[in-house]
This record gives sequence, structure tokens and C-alpha cells, in this order.
Amino acid sequence: MRLVIFIPARYPSVRFPGKPLALLRGATGDARPLIQRSWEVACEVAGISAVYVLTDDRRIADVAEAFGADVMITSE
Repeated sequence: MRLVIFIPARYPSVRFPGKPLALLRGATGDARPLIQRSWEVACEVAGISAVYVLTDDRRIADVAEAFGADVMITSE
């Protein structure tokens, strides 16, 4: 059986627009986008075949592709 993780990432939000691209500092002090941190944790899950970022926003897709994520563009 093939197990896949899909991470939905939307740019618009009433409370925190652009949240997936917000930079967060980790334990080492380096700042990376929230979507990258989520993707990195998902990639560490045992038995997972693939991790995809799903988004309808080109800004999120560009950032995710830059750090190596597989991206699927969705409709709004």
C-alpha cells in the first residue's frame, strides 16, 4: 500500500493572511516558512511514499518548489 501525505496551504485568511509563508525560528534559530517546517516534519513520518503541498496560490507554490516539495496547484 502506498501512503501519501497532502498538506493543504491557503494564502488568504481572515486572521493571518499569508500564514504558510510566515517565517518561524526553530530550535537552531534559523527562520524558515511554516509550510517548509510542516513539509519537513511530514517527510520524517515512517512509511510515507510521498508528501505533496496543495495550494491555489502561486506564491506558496514557488516557495515550496524552491525547498524541494512536490506541489499540486488546486482550484480556488
